[in-house]
Amino acid sequence: MRTALFLASLLSSLTLTACGDDGSSPAADATTGAATRAGCDALRAKHTGLQGKKYMVGSSPGPGNYNNPNPENPTDVTGLEPDILHAAADCLGFDVTYQPQSFDGLIPSIKSGRIAIISSGMYATAERAKQVAFVTHLTAATAAVLQAGNSKSINSLADTCETKVAAVTGTVENEIQAKQNTACEAEGKKGAEAAIYATNDQAVNAVRQGRSDYFLTDAGVAAQVAQKFDKELDAGFAVPSDFAFGFGVDPKNTELLEGLYDALTLAHDDGSLVAVQQKWGFAAEQKLQPAKVTG
Repeated sequence: MRTALFLASLLSSLTLTACGDDGSSPAADATTGAATRAGCDALRAKHTGLQGKKYMVGSSPGPGNYNNPNPENPTDVTGLEPDILHAAADCLGFDVTYQPQSFDGLIPSIKSGRIAIISSGMYATAERAKQVAFVTHLTAATAAVLQAGNSKSINSLADTCETKVAAVTGTVENEIQAKQNTACEAEGKKGAEAAIYATNDQAVNAVRQGRSDYFLTDAGVAAQVAQKFDKELDAGFAVPSDFAFGFGVDPKNTELLEGLYDALTLAHDDGSLVAVQQKWGFAAEQKLQPAKVTG
């Protein structure tokens, strides 16, 4: 049987396998590999209409490790979602091509049939689900950017009392910190002292230079910043939200919707979905059982 690495194949340190193009499974992972190959075989038999299809994927560049386009070739996109989607396509037997678009044009493009899949770090909200169906894969979260080594042991929001935070004007993270400061004061402690900045870059530099102890931002941005300044900064604790990221599809394309859901569920159950999240720096608190969100 021909095999290909499914999701975790995208991680150099992992060796989970599944059905697909070519390559062989290491003997040490024969049991797991056989189980995952069988899972993909079953999904291909279940979703026969997907095999051989070529789907256009709409993606809008943005910060964080969700979808990172190559400046020299915008159709070449890397990141968490491309890793998941390429592997799911491999498992189910279809191909995808990325098409850069503006974020506000993605849902109209699905509805008009110009694209078949949205992969753009999009929240799967109930309002959006009235127009587009989603398969979720990750809980949205705020995360801390800390000095490397976390010498002050700031491991949760509760540890931020009497510290110094770099804050960016107008962000939702300020509301999160304000709520925690109230909790600090209720315990007889001072809330985090905020230094206000206009941009993320300024806040990041404040932490790098030791003027602030941490910076709260989107978890994907925190992961990207920690990778960029890997000897100076770490991505720390995460604060999950009520939102989830998902791949969007036309609700009328039920086979694609069900196929993606089944493939992501398989990846969740064999551990490779969490592994690829960790590869891109997302926090353990963000792991999520895939679900379908429809209107």
